[in-house]
Amino acid sequence: KISIPEGLVKFFVVWVNLGGGEAGVLVTPPAKGVQRTSAFAQKNGLEVAINGGFWNIKKRKPLGLVVSGGEKWPGSQDDDLYGFLAVSADGRAWISPPEEVVSPVPQDIVMALAGAPMIVRDGAVDKVRGCGLHCLRHPRAAAGLDQKGETLFLGVADGRQPTSVSISLSTLARFMIDLGVWDALNLDGGGSATMVVEKLGGVVNSPCEGRERSVLTHLGVKLGGAGAGAPQELRPAPA
Repeated sequence: KISIPEGLVKFFVVWVNLGGGEAGVLVTPPAKGVQRTSAFAQKNGLEVAINGGFWNIKKRKPLGLVVSGGEKWPGSQDDDLYGFLAVSADGRAWISPPEEVVSPVPQDIVMALAGAPMIVRDGAVDKVRGCGLHCLRHPRAAAGLDQKGETLFLGVADGRQPTSVSISLSTLARFMIDLGVWDALNLDGGGSATMVVEKLGGVVNSPCEGRERSVLTHLGVKLGGAGAGAPQELRPAPA
């Protein structure tokens, strides 16, 4: 648990070494339906999974760019509202910021997941135009990378509960920076915020609606060796 002025926050994080072929990243393949993050993890034999980005509920369409196994979701495209986390065929990982519109999608991108806004940029809390979601407090989910793009960080902060208060995106960004994150994107939060760790029995956080929500996209990790940190309740690094 982490203490902030508003109260205590339960913050869960997994960090995974992407180098050396120790881990593979999977984004939900194109689908017409929705599923729980735990079902996505179980179906694909993943050790770790987190809910994905934002989506149009009526059209069942992701917002921003989503690519799975080199296949772009129908109607999916990069724009100036959403950035994306990308993994290439040779295992390189990076975050494309929202303002850099990528079109056409490079053929070497095998996995991509959109998110917004970019909350950490070059190791600092990123500035977001206006206040909006950046200032409001909610349960949160985010994905980030270290400076070399070799370590993937997946984080979830519980909220709207007596045991865990909601947080702003700037607070989430500071949590991630304290862990060594260089760039990070906000993912779908609120009732969607879910983290699954197979070896710990499934869902490790407490979704704020009291049950796991079905969502359109997810991000998961298949481990092939060492290099992953299990979810931990962390304290920020000393100032």
